[in-house]
Amino acid sequence: MGGFTTRLVFSMKLGNVLITGCAGDIAISILRILREVAPLSRIFGSDIHDDHPGQLLYDKCLVLPKASDSDYFRKIAEVVETYAVNVIIPTSESEIYEFDALRCSGSEFAFLFSQQYILMANSKSIEIGKDKLKTARYLQSQGLPFPWSVPVSEGSPREIPCILKKACSQGSKHIYQINHLSDVAFFGEKHQDWIWQELLGPNNQEYTCGLFSSKSGEVRQIVLRRKLVGGLTGSAQVIVDTSISDLLVELAKSLQLSGSINVQLRLTERGPVIFEVNPRFSSTVRFRHLLGFCDVVWSLQDKFGYTIDPYTPPEENTRMYKVAEELLLTN
Repeated sequence: MGGFTTRLVFSMKLGNVLITGCAGDIAISILRILREVAPLSRIFGSDIHDDHPGQLLYDKCLVLPKASDSDYFRKIAEVVETYAVNVIIPTSESEIYEFDALRCSGSEFAFLFSQQYILMANSKSIEIGKDKLKTARYLQSQGLPFPWSVPVSEGSPREIPCILKKACSQGSKHIYQINHLSDVAFFGEKHQDWIWQELLGPNNQEYTCGLFSSKSGEVRQIVLRRKLVGGLTGSAQVIVDTSISDLLVELAKSLQLSGSINVQLRLTERGPVIFEVNPRFSSTVRFRHLLGFCDVVWSLQDKFGYTIDPYTPPEENTRMYKVAEELLLTN
């Protein structure tokens, strides 16, 4: 979003913002983006605890119950009223799922969707993406490349080696590679609600893909080959590959995507194969913003009825690295 005057006007329109899961890397990345594009907005953060550096970063940090708590939306409504919040950006998947259920319900707090701007993807994308078994079966039903996936409760994997993973989890966590038949019995007994999934190779061909679509159906994407550090992207490189790009467009149209999601895939001998659809902003959201893939800004512009800023894809092979930052809090 170019021009200081433009940013001020956008900031005034945006008003006060609440980012949930504010201690997480996604939330902090979004905060940094908003500080640049909306300098007049007050940005509040909420989380289930206060042992984090948020008070150094946000205008105010609040402690709220877990999303599964029966009092969660009552507390959200109180924050909205007290701090005149105009935009809510849920960043943890547990909160996104609860907000999605809320907008389809007759709850007394469903008014949040009519009176506030809640920034998240459409319900279909969330429903398909929140369960990895459902994701694989959906891809298969749409004629898109998919990894074979079998619930542990239904028996052994189709082949070894394979992957054992939680059907519902956030990020590249709770994943084991199963290399021996003895591992099947050992892990399978402990994880009956997990899934066996095809081990896609090679390891150095894993990509994280930003996928955005406006309400009018304009699809934008960015493809990064990533290296993981502790389950998160530590470094990434911009890739241009038409087979991946074409697959992402097909997926966006199939999901009737509105908003921004993150797609994980591997480039295999049979072409690109999607293994996860994360229905949220990515931990690489700040990476992408710096590269011109400004999906947070575009999502806000689309919500407010603005014309979305133009997108010039970054140069192939551009590299980026994520580094830690130390913050001190004194009494």
